[in-house]
Amino acid sequence: MSVRSHGRSAALRTFKESNSPLDLFDWKFEKYLTPWIVRFTWLAVLALTSLWLTLVLISTVASFMPVEAPRRPSMDFEFRSPQDVIPGNAWLWSAIFRIVGVGTAVAFTILWLLWVRVLLESAIVIFNIAKTLASIDEKVPVPDNPG
Repeated sequence: MSVRSHGRSAALRTFKESNSPLDLFDWKFEKYLTPWIVRFTWLAVLALTSLWLTLVLISTVASFMPVEAPRRPSMDFEFRSPQDVIPGNAWLWSAIFRIVGVGTAVAFTILWLLWVRVLLESAIVIFNIAKTLASIDEKVPVPDNPG
């Protein structure tokens, strides 16, 4: 098999759509995962956004609750975290925010890995387009210049 015929077979090779998330470990890039990654990313972003918005809402509502007996009235707004509002449960709030923070970091690490895969699939597609265009150029006769 010559280099030229190998290049043509590579140019004609097409991706197959992925059936399983385990195709992420397809080292030959024979299956493309981009549609699956886009759907997964959307679901993960929706879940993380709703989780963080819920925590922000709870924290905001808790910050308006009185900490102790009312002091003299003040016009200054003072933001208080849930740990300040409910001192007996400070460890619980701290644990919740840490768990959510670590979970978010893990989720973004996985999403980063998946989007690297999308970029690599895109690069392969671009190279396949270039090979296909080159093979078309080889097959199309060059017209004589009438000049």
